[in-house]
Formats: sequence, structure tokens, C-alpha cells
Amino acid sequence: LWMGFRLLIILLKERPDDPDGWILRGFSLLRQNKSKEAIACFNHVIQDHPENADALHYRALAEYTSHGDLKQAIQDLLTVRGRDPRRLNSRVLLAKLYRLTRQFPLAADEYEAVIKLEPDQSSVRVEYAQFLLSVVEVMDRLSPENRESFATTVRAVHVALGGEGAYTTSLKL
Repeated sequence: LWMGFRLLIILLKERPDDPDGWILRGFSLLRQNKSKEAIACFNHVIQDHPENADALHYRALAEYTSHGDLKQAIQDLLTVRGRDPRRLNSRVLLAKLYRLTRQFPLAADEYEAVIKLEPDQSSVRVEYAQFLLSVVEVMDRLSPENRESFATTVRAVHVALGGEGAYTTSLKL
């Protein structure tokens, strides 16, 4: 790993404007849990190539893993989704960020969209099921009067967003 990192630094000295080199360096730093340094590499690419899907995805991943600027991470992934809705790893990360920021109906919509695009993605199905179970667990911990209010709120938000299907059915709302 260290030798590869050294070669990458040499490459970037020879070709300092190579976006792929900066993305690889950032990814390497991210794997070493150096999120701030990784984000700086991704920002270097995004400054000159604001639509670079890889740089946006990995910057969002770095923000997610470091609990950094989650709003920026969501915005980055929305940009990626807008350019390539079939980029499933970015959509799953977006669902995770929505969960982390308690935007549960949006998280459900992302999981459902990924499953609709790739029905055989069992890991996404499992993650979505775990998400649904966590929502049900929250409802179970609420008092009866708050449970109905919570369910009504979740249902209203989901319907307002145009959602239907597994999320609503699974919660029996």
C-alpha cells in the first residue's frame, strides 16, 4: 500500500492536473482514515471538474464516515444521482445519509429506487429491511398516543413525496 501511495505522489508531481490521480490519492487517504486530507484531494478535483461523479461520491463518503458536512454530502450525491440515476453505490450512500439525518421517507425512497433498478441486490434489500425494522422499533417504544402521531406524520410525509409501495405496506400505516 505504501509503495502504491508513493508512486501516486510521483505521478501527481509529473501530472498535477490529473483528476484521476487526485481521486486515487484521496481514496487512499480515506482508506487510511484521513478524511480531511482525502476531502482536500476531492475538492481539488471538484474545483476544476464540478460534475466529476467519482470525486463527488468519494467526498460524500469521506463526509459520511467522518460525520462531517452531511448537508454537503447529500448535495454531492444528489448531483451524482441527477447525472447518473443508475449509480447505485451513490444512491445507497444517499439513503444512509438520509437515515443519519433523520429524513426517513427520503431514505425509503432511495432504497426503493435502488431495488427497483436492481431487484437482485440482496445486500440493499437486507439494509432496507433493517431500516424498516428500526423505524418499527421506534414506533414500538412510543406511547400509544405518540405512536399514532408518529405513524401519521411518517405516512403524511411519505404520501406528500409521492411514495407508495413497500415502505407504507411494511409499516402497516
